[in-house]
Amino acid sequence: MKPTRTATMPSVKPLKDWWIAQTKRQPKGLNISAHGTSDAFPTLPIQSPPIDGRYRLSLRQRNGELAIPTVNHGDYVLAGAVIARPVSDIGLYIHAPTSGTVIQIPIENAANPLQGGCQALDIIADNKAQHAPNLPPMRDYWLWDERDLLQRIQQCGVAGMGGAGFATEKKLNLSKTPTPIDTLIINGAESDPYLHSDEALMQCHAEQIITGAQIIGHIVKAKQILIGVNAEKNQALATMKAAIDTAIDTAIETTIETTATKAAATDKTTTNMPPAPPVIPMQIEALPALYPIGSRYQIAEYLLGKKTPVGVRAHHFGFICHNVATAKSVYDAVILGSPLTERLVTFGGDAITQPGVYRCKIGAPLSALSTHVGMTKNTAVVLSGGVMMGDVIHCNDSTTIKKETTGIFAFIEAMPKQPQTQRCIRCGVCADVCPVNLLPQQLQYYAKSAPEKALAYRLTDCIECGLCSYVCPSDIPLVEIIQDAKAVHRLNTAEKALAEQAKIRHEARLTRLEKQAAEREEKLTKQLAKQLTIHADDQSNTTPNTETKTQPNTQSSLNQAQTADLIAGAIARSQARLQEKSQAKKQQHPQQTTTPSATAENLAENLADNSSDSMTANTDNPYHPYQTLIAEALQRTQTRKNQQAAHDPKHKQPSQTDADDAKTQGDEST
Repeated sequence: MKPTRTATMPSVKPLKDWWIAQTKRQPKGLNISAHGTSDAFPTLPIQSPPIDGRYRLSLRQRNGELAIPTVNHGDYVLAGAVIARPVSDIGLYIHAPTSGTVIQIPIENAANPLQGGCQALDIIADNKAQHAPNLPPMRDYWLWDERDLLQRIQQCGVAGMGGAGFATEKKLNLSKTPTPIDTLIINGAESDPYLHSDEALMQCHAEQIITGAQIIGHIVKAKQILIGVNAEKNQALATMKAAIDTAIDTAIETTIETTATKAAATDKTTTNMPPAPPVIPMQIEALPALYPIGSRYQIAEYLLGKKTPVGVRAHHFGFICHNVATAKSVYDAVILGSPLTERLVTFGGDAITQPGVYRCKIGAPLSALSTHVGMTKNTAVVLSGGVMMGDVIHCNDSTTIKKETTGIFAFIEAMPKQPQTQRCIRCGVCADVCPVNLLPQQLQYYAKSAPEKALAYRLTDCIECGLCSYVCPSDIPLVEIIQDAKAVHRLNTAEKALAEQAKIRHEARLTRLEKQAAEREEKLTKQLAKQLTIHADDQSNTTPNTETKTQPNTQSSLNQAQTADLIAGAIARSQARLQEKSQAKKQQHPQQTTTPSATAENLAENLADNSSDSMTANTDNPYHPYQTLIAEALQRTQTRKNQQAAHDPKHKQPSQTDADDAKTQGDEST
């Protein structure tokens, strides 16, 4: 008998979870969060700036489209009212952050110069904060269809609040995805080590975040929910664990109560009670304090052991990832029916005298907020989004708080000048810390010399975390070089797409013109053929039929010949009249030498001969087939006249003697 094999795995966990736990490896990154720990930063209490002044709301959506305003100049709006609607189904509704009057639609100076300007709505606050009625609550969300929940999320303008700003409704609409969603990841590890907005949110609204995660899991039909929180944020970890335990206990109690009520029910109304809310299994995980662990690529690799390629949607691998602030906004939209009009923003830096986490209205100008947070006048530089990946912005009325704004940092000292760049020493430290396993030293080399090779080295996979520049001993601005190369690649791709579209339009235009020309030629041919038929019928009706009827083909040819004779005769008579007028004008001037005038009949014959010659030679004319018929008709006419002259002595050709007599008469008259 074979010896029994001792199991080394826990029996309470599935084999898949055990294998993931055994093969889980430390993701790449760098621990640079010592200066941004919550112990040295006042995350609580959350402060709220006063509602005053002008609020500016950009109409440009994430996909580049401009939302359509639903209000006019001078309209009074309430807080939470819809002031703009999206053009397509991938846009977001825009809501008024406070009550006030719509003043104008100026051109907004975007914080990022590469994005350009866009239209915006300005609202002058009336300091009353009167709110519009919320949408009807959907507290029993598990009884609603997923499409209704997605529509509610879109109507409330919920967007990804981790920094991307994409429409949450589109990320959750996975009905056409063949791969089922196994895991929902709620990301509580902020992308920048100096950000504390999500930490404060988890401490104050843990229960709402848990419920929002359950709603998202219900929509995507997830089998489990994993919540990742930075291991250094102890208070947030403890609060979230307590909220999960409370949610599970509440669900169990509700289920027991509902079951007992149905068992003891005697009437039909009690028997038809709605079922208890299903609870998706949830688990909280402490993430290592490594930057950038907040990236969904790193958090998925740590929690699930899955390495996903950059640029590929996560749902293709059976999971999706959302921020804790997004889960809170989903709770507000579904359970409360309130739109997204505010968010938590971290204010920090040595130029801010009152650092902390503030609850800011969407559209609040940075110039007004800087006074409330105590930003000094000698501020040299302001960053939006974080210290490691933030963008330099201007502190003015045009720079406002957006749905994806996570933090504002101001510093007294200007950004240090880039030290003298040294040659790359091939130390490989940049490759060691790269979270997506790139070779930054090779990328920067090929970005300067051979951009096509940079694409082969996965240029577009760079997440621009900045670690390569941070650790480079030669002070090479690697991330800036890579960013410029990616911008050039995007520009070239856009130009190629525009050129291809222009080529398609040009080819379509040529095809359309050729078709129109063919249709016109066909139409003109039919009209001329119809006219020839009408003339032939008229000639056959008016001319006595003295000849014996021939075969149908011969009769048709004769009708065409007669029609051609009529046309040729008309042309000849017209040109003869013009020639007579010209001769009459010449006779009015005695100094000009005149010649004996021919008869109108001879002129007509000569002009007809000339006309037939010219029309026969002009083969490029589109009426060439009919001119050939005319020339043949004129030739037959001349042949008949010559035959008549040969048999009739009255029509003999003039001799040389007659010509000499005519010349003698002319000399005598002179």
